[in-house]
Amino acid sequence: MPFTGQCSWFRSQGCTTQPVGFEKHPRRLDSTPPAGLVGMLNTRLVAFLSVLAFGALTLAWLCLDSWMSIVSSRGGTIPLASVLSFATSVAFLTGAFSLAIKYVPRKPVPWNSVWEGALFAGLGVALGKQLMGLYLAHAGLTSAYGAAGSLVALLLWIYYNAQIFFFGVAIAATKATE
Repeated sequence: MPFTGQCSWFRSQGCTTQPVGFEKHPRRLDSTPPAGLVGMLNTRLVAFLSVLAFGALTLAWLCLDSWMSIVSSRGGTIPLASVLSFATSVAFLTGAFSLAIKYVPRKPVPWNSVWEGALFAGLGVALGKQLMGLYLAHAGLTSAYGAAGSLVALLLWIYYNAQIFFFGVAIAATKATE
């Protein structure tokens, strides 16, 4: 493996374990790092499998959402389908974020502390999805950024989702330490 490939592999390993430390909130729960090589491998394996599981669940959710939009476009009940799509988005995202908030930190977080942050993050991301869809539907193809406008929109979407998720984590961490 060339040197750049090795650097990329080591960096990707760091990215999968980086969320383990995101509970470094000023009022965080006490946690102890895993000890030894087995603890480190266990942490990396759990983080990697969590990313894979979240990706598979997201793909299933996107397929379901696409299927609902196809059915609604043929049936003509668009308002009902939009509400149903928003509700399933909120439900899926709240469940996915609750699992991430519950199981990613080293110290177990009680479920009663998880739900408020996960619901905030799920509602925020689902609302952002609807607003991004409205923007893409009504934005002209000749914008001020030209072809780079879609890249700007994608980067803003990623940034928005990360901020909403981390704010939901902060809500859950604050609730857990009360």
